[in-house]
Amino acid sequence: RKSLSESCNTLPFTVIMAIMFLVLVWLHGYIGSAYQMGSAIRQAVEQVNVDVPIRSSATVLNSSRVVTVESFSESDDIMRWVAGGMVPLLGNEASRVQRLFGYVQGFNKVVGGVRMVQTRSSLEPCAVNGDLRYFYG
Repeated sequence: RKSLSESCNTLPFTVIMAIMFLVLVWLHGYIGSAYQMGSAIRQAVEQVNVDVPIRSSATVLNSSRVVTVESFSESDDIMRWVAGGMVPLLGNEASRVQRLFGYVQGFNKVVGGVRMVQTRSSLEPCAVNGDLRYFYG
């Protein structure tokens, strides 16, 4: 009688564990759509091209070069690529990446638009060893 009573006391816990297991198995069924969303956004970001004017010292030449996510060569390239390609692609703006706009927004059901904020700090002198300051200027 005592063992039967102990078995019946653990029954609710067993049922709850079985339900939790089934819910987790059911939720793992969305792995395919999560992969598709991630690869669609990655592919769209890799296709973003931004024309950047070519600079020769202080003057801007009349030609330009195409900058992609894999071809950054200067810090200005990154900012121009983000402002001219990445933000319009992931945000809610219509731009020259119009053909990819609907593609990313079609998969991006959870997050919605992207908001980017830049915070700038003030320039302050650093506490550096005198020999290093002399060497590097």
